[in-house]
Amino acid sequence: WPSQGHAARSSVLEHDYVSYGSSARAAMPLCIIIEGATELRNTDFWSKSDPYCVCSVPGKPGMTFQTPAIKDDLCPVWNHKFVLLGLDPDDILEFTVFDQDFGKEHEVLGRASLASSDFAAGYSGQLTLTGD
Repeated sequence: WPSQGHAARSSVLEHDYVSYGSSARAAMPLCIIIEGATELRNTDFWSKSDPYCVCSVPGKPGMTFQTPAIKDDLCPVWNHKFVLLGLDPDDILEFTVFDQDFGKEHEVLGRASLASSDFAAGYSGQLTLTGD
């Protein structure tokens, strides 16, 4: 399985993507919408992965949220919206997509990050997930 994806979201290559939109202004809350992911790898034997996405700000434990898990779906649509307050100019948003597994540790399907300089004026687009 490749560790990085390089193709567009609409491609049929074996790559992972997570897409979200945000808008930010100085001294205002940051609204983030995690829209979905495409072409996630399957880590389940009898069915498909049950993905969910966690967004966090490293070093700030209270700034974490997650989407619901979508059962048996390698192209989940979450459209999950949340608001973060108190971001600093040098903060980074980290996105980690997991496969929810009952009775064992949840597997990482991929990770991506976005520097505040990339979303300070608003951002809408795709992030390429890298594998573990």
